[in-house]
Amino acid sequence: MYTLIGIIWLALSIIIAIKWYNKAEKNIIRMGSPIKRLIFSAWDWVLYLIVSAILVAVVLGILLGILNVWGWIIGLVCIAGIVIWMLVKRKH
Repeated sequence: MYTLIGIIWLALSIIIAIKWYNKAEKNIIRMGSPIKRLIFSAWDWVLYLIVSAILVAVVLGILLGILNVWGWIIGLVCIAGIVIWMLVKRKH
């Protein structure tokens, strides 16, 4: 279970970091030699990854804390909500 949570945490962090990085890179003009641009670009992506990993860890920590206390009830309500949403979405 902890491995699954870790994989989800890492995957979400990487996805969010890539999205933030791509959005920010459109507006950045880098000057200098190609190796300097590459190093600073990689460093920017690492910083985005660190920030997104912290944010995802906080959100997952809160969610897992809630699920440990109210796990079965909230899980069933969420599953029922998703099923109802999918059924309503198919009709429209």
